[in-house]
Amino acid sequence: MSNLRCLAIEDEPHALHLIHHYVDQIPYLTWIGGWQKPLEALPLLTENKVDLLILDINLPGVNGMSFYRSLALKPPVIFTTAYSEYAVEGFSVEAVDYLVKPILFERFIQACNRVYKQTNPVIEQIPEVSETVYVKSGAKWFQLLWQEVLYLKKDENYVIFHTADGRKILTRQNLTAVEQNMPSFFCRTHKSFIVNLARVEIVEREQLTIGDRTIPLADTYRSAFMKANRIG
Repeated sequence: MSNLRCLAIEDEPHALHLIHHYVDQIPYLTWIGGWQKPLEALPLLTENKVDLLILDINLPGVNGMSFYRSLALKPPVIFTTAYSEYAVEGFSVEAVDYLVKPILFERFIQACNRVYKQTNPVIEQIPEVSETVYVKSGAKWFQLLWQEVLYLKKDENYVIFHTADGRKILTRQNLTAVEQNMPSFFCRTHKSFIVNLARVEIVEREQLTIGDRTIPLADTYRSAFMKANRIG
């Protein structure tokens, strides 16, 4: 089957740019356009030229779900918004997925993979996608390879990504929310720390070492950490 034709409707320019960037990195998606006003996208939607619609719920003058319900031809849809309370309503219109901003690349991939599997039921293998994450810090977005992230540290309302090349990237996110979208080779060791298991060099009862950094290993997380590392 040919690539899935993807269209996005998002009123925030930077968010629309990010979605476009994400789509360009996924081999089975083809970007056919992005609009800030839903009515401008109607011609393509009416002509059945869209295989995947990424639709913001909070659009000026119109609710994204209401707009989707009004479509005569309804392509698979992934809703996006900054407000998690819309999730139940999103699934009531048979949305493929529902993404809460800021949208992590790994989470975006998961949602798109669901569409790909639905449209290609006989295909078991999904094309490989780079194991990267985009982290927003201030007005900038940083692309990181997950395997190059040493550990993450919570700092009040922020999370700091510590990387192998010595960078410390501060982002306003919740550590638990980030954890839900991380690869399986990351493990929490403390309420404020998540580490890359492949980067751990020394494990002691109450701490572990990554390079020249010492990370606490709390009693609450020790058992899961030792199991994940196949220790003991």
